[in-house]
Amino acid sequence: MLPLGVLVAAWVAIPVTMVLAAVIVDGLFVDNPAVFELDGNLAAGDTFNGVTGTRDWANSTLTASGLGPDVITQTAPEPGGVPAPATFPYLITDPFGTTIYTTGGSKDTLDVNNWKYTSGSVPDKDEISHAFAAAYAVNTGGGEGGGTPHTWIYFGADRFANNGDSNIGFWFFQNGISLGGPPNATKATPFTGVPCPSGATNCLPGELHRNGDILIVSAFTQGGAIGSIIVFEWQSGALVQVLNVNSAQCTPDSPSHTPACAIINTSPVPAPPDWQYVPKAGAANTYPTGSFFEGGIDVTALFGGGQAPCFASFLAETRSSQTDNAQLKDFVLGAFPECAVSVSKTCAPPPALLGNPTRVHYNFTGNVTNDGGGPLFNLTVVDTFPAGSTNTVLNQPTTPTDGLPAGASASYSGSFEVPTNGGSNTVTDDHNGNPAAAAAQFGIQGTACSVTTNPALTLTKSCAVNLVPGSGGVVLADDTAIQVCNNSPDNATVISGITLTNNVTMNGPGSGADFTVVSNLTLQPGECRNYTPRYIPTQCAGGPATLTGGRCEFDDTVRVDTAASTPRDQFGQPLPASAIPMPQSASCHVCPFGACTLQSVP
Repeated sequence: MLPLGVLVAAWVAIPVTMVLAAVIVDGLFVDNPAVFELDGNLAAGDTFNGVTGTRDWANSTLTASGLGPDVITQTAPEPGGVPAPATFPYLITDPFGTTIYTTGGSKDTLDVNNWKYTSGSVPDKDEISHAFAAAYAVNTGGGEGGGTPHTWIYFGADRFANNGDSNIGFWFFQNGISLGGPPNATKATPFTGVPCPSGATNCLPGELHRNGDILIVSAFTQGGAIGSIIVFEWQSGALVQVLNVNSAQCTPDSPSHTPACAIINTSPVPAPPDWQYVPKAGAANTYPTGSFFEGGIDVTALFGGGQAPCFASFLAETRSSQTDNAQLKDFVLGAFPECAVSVSKTCAPPPALLGNPTRVHYNFTGNVTNDGGGPLFNLTVVDTFPAGSTNTVLNQPTTPTDGLPAGASASYSGSFEVPTNGGSNTVTDDHNGNPAAAAAQFGIQGTACSVTTNPALTLTKSCAVNLVPGSGGVVLADDTAIQVCNNSPDNATVISGITLTNNVTMNGPGSGADFTVVSNLTLQPGECRNYTPRYIPTQCAGGPATLTGGRCEFDDTVRVDTAASTPRDQFGQPLPASAIPMPQSASCHVCPFGACTLQSVP
């Protein structure tokens, strides 16, 4: 078996456009009630200009999510955060005073790697209770099968108190952004993520931002009026304003629309009981005026109708103003897995053991699965082959013309060959720094992708008697001929650790003495080695005959000495007993002074 422990990892670099035509509308207006109700309350089912909405943050009875089955992405709490209720899986809850920004480096104009947080308090009007977001793929104009695919994102938050105006921002990150640990009131804890690697084209080395991350800023007013929405985009290490919408109040019952809008409740509205919302003043599960904020943006339009980024994380924050360098106050962080990918990889047995030179040929297969909400384009798998690999092949997955749909998989395959000394690999994350790696076990003894060698040794022996000079005159010598061969039928197994020991058995002193012919020999497939040791049987050299008629006869035996060393294949596995030949003997005789008198005996 082949104990070659090689992990081979795959990662996927996927530029993505969200084009799932789940919702078809005629206009480019995110407050279109046919898509989502941006109306200042949470219950679905309101009617505007003859259009009755079916999607909102809650259903009409406020007992479960109203996002609908065609939502492609929704927020989720961070690991270790407050679990979302089963009825509202997108809800991110921010316990009072748990996480707030701290230090002067916590500015939206600086990269996330400068941001820090602690536990503590902010003014009640800036304290976020919940935040949430959802995305839809919308085919704008042209009806079924036509029009332009767009990604529309809806976002919202509520606050503890409405006793004053506040400002609110919503970040959508392409990278996975996380908290660096539990909030601690005695220190500033940094945010974390996968830093931008050297050579990346959409970020600066070390940044946690990616070009195309967006920040949406608006006002959370006491009276419920929305004045403007400002949208910033992260570009090459800086925050750049890319949109400013004045009079940004959502108007689902008006023909006047914009690509981004927001709305605040202008009168008390009920909150879902499962949210357990408690305002600073007023009844539980009821939003006082100016406490609930929601908005939407056409992300595709923001990027000129081109490919919109895929976002991975979401953050809602309160701010001192709508300027880019405003002081940051409270925040709540969650996941927003708009585009997600998983990769599988498995060995495709059986591997092949090849010779000249000896190596192992492995095949593998795998799948790239779209775990996100919309199609994936330009699927590319990158495999880190083991060091020393040769004849590497990687067959890329095929991306459908309309993209790989959500939930679908595309297969890939490949092969490589490694020498017997094995190798190692590096596991790589996907282009957004999120894990998308797969490993397969190759060469682990007992697995489907390990090689079983078929070793076989052969051993032969013959002897001849010659007269040779000795110290006391001419003596008789046994010139032995030994051949050992690696005759493994797979013509690829290397055998090492071969020790041959010779033994001469006769009647008289010195019988049974061992001597080593060769130690720790290695034989390549098909290789033979010949040895011709000489042994002088002293008790027959000029002495009395030991057999009738003056004939001296003895057995000369050679064996594979498994006590001296263990023969193994090239993968370190001991040869089975069936592969080790039996000792080989040759019956030799000498006739001192030509005194063989027996008839018919050579």
